[in-house]
Parts: sequence; structure tokens; C-alpha cells
Amino acid sequence: TILNYEYVSLFHQPLDDGNKIFEVNLWYDRNKHWELYEKHNYEDAFKIAFELSELLNIDLLDATVPNNFKWIDKKTSKETGKIVYSN
Repeated sequence: TILNYEYVSLFHQPLDDGNKIFEVNLWYDRNKHWELYEKHNYEDAFKIAFELSELLNIDLLDATVPNNFKWIDKKTSKETGKIVYSN
């Protein structure tokens, strides 16, 4: 049983054919994570990551741009219907 969920992250991996796959990970116990979903579409992966972070009441990190990770302002994103970053 995991009691220490920390945040959900969304990032992409390049595929051999030049496309990308977006992964949703659940981070816990400081540096451990589960790979939960893989989607070829950013919007679909973002929706899954957002819903999971809401259900667990934890933060959401957009790590789709290498070396430029951004936390999502979930409250403002929900209110505006657009992705809003908090940093």
C-alpha cells in the first residue's frame, strides 16, 4: 500500500518512427513512480493526468518540454478551460 502520493507527471518519449508517445506517471515516496498510461495524443494524456491528480488531490507536472518542467495551476486551468502554469 502506498500512502505517500506526491504528484502526477506528464511527459513524452520519442518513438523510433519519429512520433511521440505521452506518458502519465504517478510519483510517490520521493523518487519512485508508476507508469500508468501511454497515449499518442497530448490532449488525451493531459486529461487522464489531470483527472488522476484531482482524484488523489495532488499536484500535476507538465514535463513534456525537456529541461523546462512546469507545474499546472489546476484551479485556474479548470476555471478557464485552458492549461495554465503556476510558474
